[in-house]
Amino acid sequence: MVILEQYLWKGELAMPTKITALTREQRLKIMATLTAAQVQALGEFTRFTILSRFHTRHYLHNTDWVFQGVQVDPWYHMAHAHRGTNLYCDCGRRLKNQFILKSRRTGQVLMLGSAHFAQHAAIPYQVVREIQQGLNAINLYVDRVLVAYQRGQRFPHALYERVVQQHGFAGREQSVFYQRCNLFDQVDLPLLADDVARLRRLLRPDKPRLSPAEKQERYQATLTNWEELAQLVRAFQLRLSQLNLTPQARHRIMINARNYALHRRQNKYYCLDRNEAATLTLTKLRAQVELKLQEISFYAQVTVQHPDQQVEKLHQRAVQMLNKHGRKLVRSRQFGVAEAQTLLA
Repeated sequence: MVILEQYLWKGELAMPTKITALTREQRLKIMATLTAAQVQALGEFTRFTILSRFHTRHYLHNTDWVFQGVQVDPWYHMAHAHRGTNLYCDCGRRLKNQFILKSRRTGQVLMLGSAHFAQHAAIPYQVVREIQQGLNAINLYVDRVLVAYQRGQRFPHALYERVVQQHGFAGREQSVFYQRCNLFDQVDLPLLADDVARLRRLLRPDKPRLSPAEKQERYQATLTNWEELAQLVRAFQLRLSQLNLTPQARHRIMINARNYALHRRQNKYYCLDRNEAATLTLTKLRAQVELKLQEISFYAQVTVQHPDQQVEKLHQRAVQMLNKHGRKLVRSRQFGVAEAQTLLA
């Protein structure tokens, strides 16, 4: 084996700096142990990874050429001793990867190997070099898969199934990583350690199953928490009603507090009393706890440095309550907050 030390691109195929590259003889020896489906899968993996790089890196955007596609010969290592059609460059050279380019100006179509991009299509050397580095990274990744296969490693089917069942790939169905996992799963090719770790990160931790008694205990604790928060909100409302404020001002402050709590929430439901709260599910009750915390945050903001001693004590209780729940006192610029501050000044 040859040890290569170089920087490879990071992203879909992130790899360490030091990489083990197989010799041609070693590669052929391992490839001979693969099934036809596994060999074809490695070719398909190479094809869609190249496609992804061309579509995301826009290699040819400053040239006369448009990338039309790529074909990969998975049996290239067998020379002419295999069924199927070989791939060739326009110059007649047999290819492993055949790139299809079309001229923007004339419509001419070229079928080339990457080594002839500069010669036949006048593509700048720096662009060709970057494309070749990407191909080298893909080839080295395949070598690592072959070495892992030779050592007896296979695809982690159980882990992959758990991720799929948990919809861990939701929104990632077009990624090269998902395509690679889906392809290797079908033919039992191994994932590398970095990919297995990435797959594990998509798993959601298993939630412990609670007994009915534990569920009831959590519900009662949440209900008690909501009631404690609701009492503090009512204490603010009561004290503000005793200040020298007009009924309209008191009403505006109360409405602004509720609107502040409901801001950006799709569900505008607001629980009014304990009896009503006790009919909610645990999930909905927790949502009401969040609303009360937002309401308390509103009152804490509008009563900063208020001259009334009782209001100041309520303000301190509100800050303590927010801290207890892991919240910090914010300074919102919403109109409702500014209006309440003006009414209380």
